[in-house]
Amino acid sequence: MAIAPPNYQRDAVPTPRGWTHPHTGELLVSRPIKQQEIDEYLGVSVEEPVEMLIEAPSNGPLEDMDKKQLEALGRQHGVELDRRKSHEDLVEELEDHIENDTVDMESMTKRELEDLGREHGIELDRRKKKDDLIEELNEVIED
Repeated sequence: MAIAPPNYQRDAVPTPRGWTHPHTGELLVSRPIKQQEIDEYLGVSVEEPVEMLIEAPSNGPLEDMDKKQLEALGRQHGVELDRRKSHEDLVEELEDHIENDTVDMESMTKRELEDLGREHGIELDRRKKKDDLIEELNEVIED
């Protein structure tokens, strides 16, 4: 739904706090307004950044991947790698994270496991044993 200024002050300015007077800055109507709604009202065009999608190889040693592939694989595993680091540091950081990934599942609650399953496109049944949920998740993640 598009936002509209108050009827008694048609030149009011939208802010995240609400509608303000154009000259004094006095808050006229206090209500939260989303930045997206403000941009739409003011006619500001915000272009979404276009990210190059790089597919990480599904197999092969990490040492054979370039930095962009390591970064993409890291994102698949929920870690953001800094490509300014050396290749060796990126490989080490990613290996550490992947190793700890399975350990993290052991310490997660069933609800957290369920959320993780949803991130990977499956619905888990929390009535099952925790070990069974982890096993289901590992099957999906490894594929």
